[in-house]
Amino acid sequence: QRQIGHRLRVAVGPLAEVETPAGELDQRQEASLPARRAAVVVMLEAAVHGDAGAAETLLSTPRYYAGSAAESLRTVLRWTPSETRQQFVDALELYVEDHRERLQRVGAELEARERAAHQLFDVRGGDDALVELTGYRYLAEPEADRVVVLIHAFDDSLCLAQHAGTRLIVHGRPVEPDTTRRILELGAAIGDEKRLRLLQEIARGPRQLGDLLDATDLTRSTVHHHLSILRRSGLVEVEGNARSYRYRLSADAESRWVAAWQLITHAGRNEQETVGTTKGT
Repeated sequence: QRQIGHRLRVAVGPLAEVETPAGELDQRQEASLPARRAAVVVMLEAAVHGDAGAAETLLSTPRYYAGSAAESLRTVLRWTPSETRQQFVDALELYVEDHRERLQRVGAELEARERAAHQLFDVRGGDDALVELTGYRYLAEPEADRVVVLIHAFDDSLCLAQHAGTRLIVHGRPVEPDTTRRILELGAAIGDEKRLRLLQEIARGPRQLGDLLDATDLTRSTVHHHLSILRRSGLVEVEGNARSYRYRLSADAESRWVAAWQLITHAGRNEQETVGTTKGT
Protein backbone atom coordinates (compact mmCIF):
# COMPACT_ATOMS: atom_id res chain seq x y z
CA GLN A 1 0.00 0.00 0.00
CA ARG A 2 1.41 3.35 -1.01
CA GLN A 3 2.66 5.50 1.85
CA ILE A 4 1.11 8.91 2.19
CA GLY A 5 3.84 11.51 2.32
CA HIS A 6 2.08 14.25 4.26
CA ARG A 7 2.90 14.82 7.89
CA LEU A 8 0.65 15.30 10.89
CA ARG A 9 1.22 18.07 13.37
CA VAL A 10 0.44 16.87 16.89
CA ALA A 11 0.28 19.40 19.73
CA VAL A 12 1.83 18.13 22.96
CA GLY A 13 1.38 21.26 25.02
CA PRO A 14 0.13 24.83 24.89
CA LEU A 15 3.28 26.11 23.16
CA ALA A 16 5.15 23.08 21.81
CA GLU A 17 4.47 21.02 18.69
CA VAL A 18 6.24 18.06 17.11
CA GLU A 19 6.01 16.63 13.62
CA THR A 20 5.66 12.93 12.91
CA PRO A 21 5.11 10.98 9.67
CA ALA A 22 1.57 9.78 9.01
CA GLY A 23 0.84 6.38 10.56
CA GLU A 24 3.71 6.59 13.06
CA LEU A 25 1.90 7.84 16.15
CA ASP A 26 3.45 5.63 18.81
CA GLN A 27 2.17 4.89 22.31
CA ARG A 28 4.18 7.70 23.87
CA GLN A 29 2.48 10.27 21.64
CA GLU A 30 -0.96 8.72 22.25
CA ALA A 31 -0.29 8.85 25.97
CA SER A 32 0.43 12.57 25.64
CA LEU A 33 -3.16 13.31 24.53
CA PRO A 34 -4.65 13.39 28.07
CA ALA A 35 -1.78 15.62 29.19
CA ARG A 36 -2.41 17.90 26.21
CA ARG A 37 -6.10 18.17 27.04
CA ALA A 38 -5.28 18.86 30.68
CA ALA A 39 -2.87 21.64 29.63
CA VAL A 40 -5.56 23.23 27.47
CA VAL A 41 -8.08 23.10 30.34
CA VAL A 42 -5.56 24.75 32.68
CA MET A 43 -4.91 27.48 30.11
CA LEU A 44 -8.63 28.09 29.54
CA GLU A 45 -9.32 28.38 33.26
CA ALA A 46 -6.38 30.75 33.71
CA ALA A 47 -7.63 32.93 30.86
CA VAL A 48 -11.17 32.96 32.28
CA HIS A 49 -9.80 34.11 35.64
CA GLY A 50 -8.01 37.06 34.09
CA ASP A 51 -4.52 35.74 33.33
CA ALA A 52 -3.51 38.01 30.44
CA GLY A 53 -0.57 35.82 29.47
CA ALA A 54 -2.74 32.70 29.27
CA ALA A 55 -5.33 34.58 27.21
CA GLU A 56 -2.68 35.82 24.78
CA THR A 57 -1.24 32.32 24.43
CA LEU A 58 -4.69 30.85 23.88
CA LEU A 59 -5.59 33.38 21.19
CA SER A 60 -2.35 32.68 19.32
CA THR A 61 -2.61 28.88 19.49
CA PRO A 62 -3.19 27.48 15.96
CA ARG A 63 -5.63 24.84 17.20
CA TYR A 64 -7.89 27.35 18.99
CA TYR A 65 -10.51 28.72 16.57
CA ALA A 66 -8.31 27.30 13.76
CA GLY A 67 -5.74 30.00 14.49
CA SER A 68 -8.26 32.81 13.93
CA ALA A 69 -9.44 33.24 17.52
CA ALA A 70 -8.62 36.92 17.90
CA GLU A 71 -10.24 37.86 14.59
CA SER A 72 -13.31 35.68 15.23
CA LEU A 73 -13.86 37.01 18.74
CA ARG A 74 -13.51 40.59 17.55
CA THR A 75 -16.39 39.89 15.17
CA VAL A 76 -18.56 38.33 17.87
CA LEU A 77 -17.53 40.61 20.74
CA ARG A 78 -17.45 44.14 19.45
CA TRP A 79 -16.99 45.77 22.84
CA THR A 80 -14.23 45.88 25.40
CA PRO A 81 -14.93 44.24 28.80
CA SER A 82 -15.96 47.57 30.33
CA GLU A 83 -18.20 48.39 27.36
CA THR A 84 -19.76 44.93 27.51
CA ARG A 85 -20.47 45.39 31.22
CA GLN A 86 -22.10 48.77 30.61
CA GLN A 87 -24.22 47.42 27.74
CA PHE A 88 -25.50 44.68 30.03
CA VAL A 89 -26.27 47.10 32.88
CA ASP A 90 -28.08 49.48 30.51
CA ALA A 91 -30.18 46.67 29.04
CA LEU A 92 -31.04 45.35 32.51
CA GLU A 93 -32.07 48.77 33.79
CA LEU A 94 -34.23 49.32 30.70
CA TYR A 95 -35.93 45.94 31.19
CA VAL A 96 -36.59 46.65 34.86
CA GLU A 97 -38.09 50.02 34.03
CA ASP A 98 -40.36 48.58 31.32
CA HIS A 99 -41.50 45.61 33.45
CA ARG A 100 -41.45 47.10 36.93
CA GLU A 101 -45.04 46.16 37.85
CA ARG A 102 -44.69 42.60 36.59
CA LEU A 103 -41.35 42.13 38.35
CA GLN A 104 -42.85 43.38 41.62
CA ARG A 105 -45.75 40.97 41.21
CA VAL A 106 -43.46 38.05 40.41
CA GLY A 107 -41.18 38.99 43.30
CA ALA A 108 -44.09 38.96 45.73
CA GLU A 109 -45.21 35.57 44.36
CA LEU A 110 -41.72 34.11 44.77
CA GLU A 111 -41.50 35.39 48.34
CA ALA A 112 -44.85 33.75 49.15
CA ARG A 113 -43.73 30.48 47.59
CA GLU A 114 -40.46 30.64 49.48
CA ARG A 115 -42.29 31.05 52.79
CA ALA A 116 -44.56 28.11 51.94
CA ALA A 117 -41.53 26.00 51.02
CA HIS A 118 -39.85 26.79 54.35
CA GLN A 119 -43.00 25.75 56.19
CA LEU A 120 -43.15 22.52 54.20
CA PHE A 121 -39.55 21.65 55.08
CA ASP A 122 -40.20 22.44 58.75
CA VAL A 123 -43.21 20.11 58.83
CA ARG A 124 -42.17 17.26 56.52
CA GLY A 125 -38.39 17.19 56.82
CA GLY A 126 -35.80 17.32 54.06
CA ASP A 127 -36.34 14.30 51.77
CA ASP A 128 -40.14 14.14 51.88
CA ALA A 129 -40.49 17.90 51.58
CA LEU A 130 -38.16 17.97 48.56
CA VAL A 131 -40.22 15.30 46.76
CA GLU A 132 -43.50 17.06 47.48
CA LEU A 133 -42.05 20.42 46.51
CA THR A 134 -40.24 19.45 43.29
CA GLY A 135 -41.30 15.93 42.28
CA TYR A 136 -37.63 14.94 42.60
CA ARG A 137 -36.24 12.36 45.03
CA TYR A 138 -32.59 13.27 45.40
CA LEU A 139 -30.02 10.54 46.10
CA ALA A 140 -26.99 11.87 47.96
CA GLU A 141 -23.69 12.31 46.11
CA PRO A 142 -20.29 12.12 47.83
CA GLU A 143 -19.06 15.25 46.02
CA ALA A 144 -22.04 17.36 47.16
CA ASP A 145 -21.86 18.26 50.84
CA ARG A 146 -25.05 20.34 50.81
CA VAL A 147 -28.19 20.86 48.76
CA VAL A 148 -29.72 24.24 47.94
CA VAL A 149 -33.27 24.48 46.58
CA LEU A 150 -34.05 27.54 44.44
CA ILE A 151 -37.42 28.65 43.09
CA HIS A 152 -37.87 30.25 39.67
CA ALA A 153 -40.95 31.91 38.21
CA PHE A 154 -40.84 30.84 34.55
CA ASP A 155 -42.70 27.51 34.50
CA ASP A 156 -42.77 24.28 36.48
CA SER A 157 -39.58 22.84 34.97
CA LEU A 158 -36.82 21.25 37.05
CA CYS A 159 -33.13 22.02 36.59
CA LEU A 160 -30.18 20.40 38.35
CA ALA A 161 -26.81 22.14 38.60
CA GLN A 162 -23.73 22.08 40.78
CA HIS A 163 -21.41 24.75 42.12
CA ALA A 164 -18.29 23.50 43.90
CA GLY A 165 -19.62 21.17 46.61
CA THR A 166 -23.22 22.37 46.44
CA ARG A 167 -25.99 20.63 44.52
CA LEU A 168 -28.49 23.17 43.17
CA ILE A 169 -32.08 22.07 42.56
CA VAL A 170 -33.98 24.78 40.69
CA HIS A 171 -37.72 24.36 40.21
CA GLY A 172 -40.85 26.34 39.45
CA ARG A 173 -43.53 24.01 40.76
CA PRO A 174 -46.15 25.67 43.00
CA VAL A 175 -46.14 24.42 46.57
CA GLU A 176 -49.91 24.04 46.66
CA PRO A 177 -51.62 24.08 43.24
CA ASP A 178 -55.25 25.12 43.40
CA THR A 179 -57.97 22.47 43.27
CA THR A 180 -58.98 23.06 39.66
CA ARG A 181 -55.41 22.95 38.42
CA ARG A 182 -54.72 19.74 40.35
CA ILE A 183 -57.69 17.99 38.75
CA LEU A 184 -56.85 19.28 35.26
CA GLU A 185 -53.24 18.11 35.57
CA LEU A 186 -54.37 14.61 36.57
CA GLY A 187 -56.79 14.54 33.65
CA ALA A 188 -54.09 15.70 31.25
CA ALA A 189 -51.75 13.01 32.53
CA ILE A 190 -54.01 10.20 31.29
CA GLY A 191 -55.49 12.09 28.37
CA ASP A 192 -53.01 10.67 25.88
CA GLU A 193 -52.38 7.07 24.83
CA LYS A 194 -48.60 7.54 24.82
CA ARG A 195 -48.64 8.82 28.40
CA LEU A 196 -50.78 5.87 29.44
CA ARG A 197 -48.19 3.50 27.95
CA LEU A 198 -45.40 5.28 29.82
CA LEU A 199 -47.39 5.27 33.05
CA GLN A 200 -48.11 1.55 32.72
CA GLU A 201 -44.44 0.82 32.09
CA ILE A 202 -43.33 2.86 35.10
CA ALA A 203 -45.99 1.14 37.24
CA ARG A 204 -44.08 -2.13 36.68
CA GLY A 205 -41.09 -0.64 38.48
CA PRO A 206 -38.65 2.30 38.33
CA ARG A 207 -37.41 2.91 34.80
CA GLN A 208 -34.52 4.85 33.32
CA LEU A 209 -35.09 6.90 30.20
CA GLY A 210 -33.47 4.26 27.99
CA ASP A 211 -35.84 1.62 29.34
CA LEU A 212 -38.84 3.75 28.41
CA LEU A 213 -37.46 4.43 24.94
CA ASP A 214 -37.02 0.71 24.32
CA ALA A 215 -40.44 -0.19 25.71
CA THR A 216 -42.43 2.40 23.76
CA ASP A 217 -40.47 2.99 20.51
CA LEU A 218 -40.99 6.72 21.01
CA THR A 219 -38.38 9.38 20.33
CA ARG A 220 -36.37 10.82 23.19
CA SER A 221 -37.95 14.28 22.88
CA THR A 222 -41.46 12.78 22.85
CA VAL A 223 -40.78 10.71 25.96
CA HIS A 224 -39.30 13.73 27.74
CA HIS A 225 -42.38 15.79 26.88
CA HIS A 226 -44.83 13.19 28.20
CA LEU A 227 -42.77 12.52 31.32
CA SER A 228 -42.80 16.22 32.18
CA ILE A 229 -46.63 16.16 32.07
CA LEU A 230 -46.76 13.02 34.21
CA ARG A 231 -44.35 14.55 36.70
CA ARG A 232 -46.34 17.78 36.78
CA SER A 233 -49.46 15.83 37.72
CA GLY A 234 -47.70 14.31 40.72
CA LEU A 235 -48.19 10.74 39.47
CA VAL A 236 -44.52 10.27 38.56
CA GLU A 237 -41.39 11.46 40.30
CA VAL A 238 -37.70 11.51 39.37
CA GLU A 239 -35.22 9.67 41.56
CA GLY A 240 -31.46 10.00 41.25
CA ASN A 241 -28.65 12.50 40.90
CA ALA A 242 -26.11 13.74 38.36
CA ARG A 243 -24.75 10.21 37.80
CA SER A 244 -28.06 8.60 36.86
CA TYR A 245 -31.76 8.98 37.45
CA ARG A 246 -34.94 7.02 36.89
CA TYR A 247 -38.68 7.56 36.90
CA ARG A 248 -41.01 5.93 39.40
CA LEU A 249 -44.59 6.17 40.54
CA SER A 250 -45.08 8.69 43.31
CA ALA A 251 -45.76 7.21 46.70
CA ASP A 252 -49.07 9.07 46.84
CA ALA A 253 -50.11 8.49 43.20
CA GLU A 254 -53.20 6.47 44.19
CA SER A 255 -54.24 8.88 46.91
CA ARG A 256 -54.04 11.76 44.41
CA TRP A 257 -56.70 10.07 42.28
CA VAL A 258 -58.92 9.48 45.30
CA ALA A 259 -58.51 13.07 46.48
CA ALA A 260 -59.28 14.44 43.01
CA TRP A 261 -62.44 12.35 42.73
CA GLN A 262 -63.57 13.45 46.18
CA LEU A 263 -63.01 17.08 45.23
CA ILE A 264 -65.09 16.64 42.07
CA THR A 265 -67.98 14.83 43.78
CA HIS A 266 -67.89 17.19 46.76
CA ALA A 267 -68.14 20.20 44.44
CA GLY A 268 -71.04 18.51 42.63
CA ARG A 269 -72.95 17.86 45.87
CA ASN A 270 -72.40 21.44 47.00
CA GLU A 271 -73.78 22.71 43.67
CA GLN A 272 -76.87 20.50 43.96
CA GLU A 273 -77.48 21.65 47.52
CA THR A 274 -77.18 25.28 46.45
CA VAL A 275 -79.65 24.77 43.60
CA GLY A 276 -82.08 22.96 45.93
CA THR A 277 -81.88 25.71 48.52
CA THR A 278 -82.53 28.35 45.86
CA LYS A 279 -85.63 26.52 44.56
CA GLY A 280 -86.97 26.07 48.09
CA THR A 281 -86.59 29.74 48.72
